Amino acid sequence: MSRNYKFHNPEGLYFISFAVVAWLKDLDLK
Repeated sequence: MSRNYKFHNPEGLYFISFAVVAWLKDLDLK
């Protein structure tokens, strides 16, 4: 339950979005 709660909080979503964007930029560089 604690994991699901953390996944839905805005800070977690912001972190995931940032990680995805950074990952896509890394792919672009290659």
